[in-house]
Amino acid sequence: MRHEYVGDVGDFGKYALLNALAGADLSLGVVWYLNTCVESNNDGRFTDYRNLRSCNPYLHDQLLQIRAKGRSLEHVEAAEVLRAGTRFYRESVPFTANPCFSPAARDKECARRKAWHEEALRKLAEVELVFLDPDNGLAGTRVKPYSQRSVKYAFREEVGELAGRGQERCALPASAVKTVGRASQMSTQRTSTLRLGTDVSSLGHANLLRPACDSAA
Repeated sequence: MRHEYVGDVGDFGKYALLNALAGADLSLGVVWYLNTCVESNNDGRFTDYRNLRSCNPYLHDQLLQIRAKGRSLEHVEAAEVLRAGTRFYRESVPFTANPCFSPAARDKECARRKAWHEEALRKLAEVELVFLDPDNGLAGTRVKPYSQRSVKYAFREEVGELAGRGQERCALPASAVKTVGRASQMSTQRTSTLRLGTDVSSLGHANLLRPACDSAA
């Protein structure tokens, strides 16, 4: 997640989905996987989705106000667009500007990533539904914790460790809501709800979830 993405059509679908998953009985926590690396792309540009307002007028208008204040995760947290009592972990994902060629350099970056993740576990220890929000979803086998690209991914080990802390569920998006061509064409892409305690590496219990307002597009 990046500050520049705040309030786009993806956020609209994402927060609506999370509120529906949590309902009134599950406590909710968010690990933003904040990516502060400088990069140039067109992500986050779809911010005009007024045709979807009828799906959730309150959420739509709150995100509009957030964008007017300035796109930042701090504003998202303060606006309570997610259910009351939601906990957040906003520390930026560790990043190395230079490739790690030596074992020592790799060990150092792995230790930084592990410390970052352990703090997230500590902050959200009592939460039942944990939402992980990396830019690109789960890392493949070629991406390592010491890779420069690791800032964009969650690792299966990080998801699996939540099971050992007692969390029953974990929602992990991989580009959770994707815009195709224009903001009004909205679909869910590979959003998974994992019931932990199973083999998370297989993702065998993933459920495809679609926004309730698909027909509004």
